[in-house]
Amino acid sequence: QRSGNSTLAEIFAAAIKVQSDDTVYSFTNKGNCYKFDTAALPENRYKDKGVPYKTVAPCEKGEYPVAFFAVKGELPKGSLLFYTRGGMVKKTDWSEYNIIKPAFQAAKLKDGDEILKIEPDVPDTTIMFVTERGMCLNAYKDDIPVQGRISAGVGGINLDDGDRVIYAGQIDSDGEMIIATTVPAFKRVICSQIDPLARRRKGVKIAELGAEDKVLFAEYVTEPYKLALESEEGELMLVDTEDISIEKRTTKGKTLKQAKNVKLKGVYKFSVL
Repeated sequence: QRSGNSTLAEIFAAAIKVQSDDTVYSFTNKGNCYKFDTAALPENRYKDKGVPYKTVAPCEKGEYPVAFFAVKGELPKGSLLFYTRGGMVKKTDWSEYNIIKPAFQAAKLKDGDEILKIEPDVPDTTIMFVTERGMCLNAYKDDIPVQGRISAGVGGINLDDGDRVIYAGQIDSDGEMIIATTVPAFKRVICSQIDPLARRRKGVKIAELGAEDKVLFAEYVTEPYKLALESEEGELMLVDTEDISIEKRTTKGKTLKQAKNVKLKGVYKFSVL
């Protein structure tokens, strides 16, 4: 399904349920945390554009949110896992963020690195890393130490020069990894076929790539959802994850009928409430 009228602004990058007395903790790619009350946000209709992030967070140029958490009263129990483009992972207790100030440092980053994703630590899972050059590591996480708020974390996946992480997140033995490349080609790889290994390794190949090809998008799937494909001309195409075939991790994948003769600029997951 193609739509020449839709734009990326109509795709929810993230959606969280909040109440009027919640405090939102927003974490950014630069390793900062900005808190704001939901009451500070104007009410909008479903199709309204809303307000820019910078109206509620004093972010700097090139800084954008990667995670939102709605908190009522006391902070949640447990820990948060931080993943970076450079292959680092940090585990920090929620209690470390019990800070009165509305803006503060949430993580330490090496020069040139940035936060990719943040999520609550979930028991009985491993961490899947997927890189731009088609490598993956299904890493055990039982030896990841709990560190303080201003820390850089520990090594998750070892990267070749010029490579970077494009997906990191907790998985279990169920589900598949969706891989989309610049070919363009798509496939789903069954997670149970990728054996868990110790962290700080290069891992194994998850996509066969040409010298100039890259992994454009990777995401975990257990229940079907929608993806939006963006062409270089700005046209959006809607696909269902069930349209993507299951293949072995060493294959190139297949071109979807919606994306034939199209050069892809981006692939995006729909987030819904």
